Amino acid sequence: MSETRNSPQNDPTFMIKNSSLHKRIVNPRYGVKINAQSQWKLCVPTLKRRSIIEQHLNEPTTTGHRNTGKILKSIAETYYWPGMYKDVLHHMKKYKERLKSSSSNSLQPNSTEPKQ
Repeated sequence: MSETRNSPQNDPTFMIKNSSLHKRIVNPRYGVKINAQSQWKLCVPTLKRRSIIEQHLNEPTTTGHRNTGKILKSIAETYYWPGMYKDVLHHMKKYKERLKSSSSNSLQPNSTEPKQ
C-alpha cells in the first residue's frame, strides 16, 4: 500500500484526479451500481471518515430509516476507504446507543416533567 501511496500512477486501480486520490472499483458492494464514470471513488483520509458518515446520517434521503445498508450504499456511491463497512457499523451502533439514551431521558408518558 505504501508503494501505491507514494506513486499511485504505477497502480492501475488508483489515479490522481483534481489533486485527490481515487480508487477504481470494478466489483461494487452494498448495492451500488457502477458505470464507466462512477467506478472511480474518492479515497477518504482517516480523519475525514467520521464526518462523511455523520453527513450521510443527516441526509434527507437517509433520515427516514437510518439503517446501515442505506447509509453504506449512500457513502459507497462516491467514496472509498479500507474498512468502510466496519466503520459504518461501528458508527451506527454508537448512533443508536445515543438515540436510545436520549429517548430514556425524554418526557414520561402523561407528564411534562423529564424522567428522574
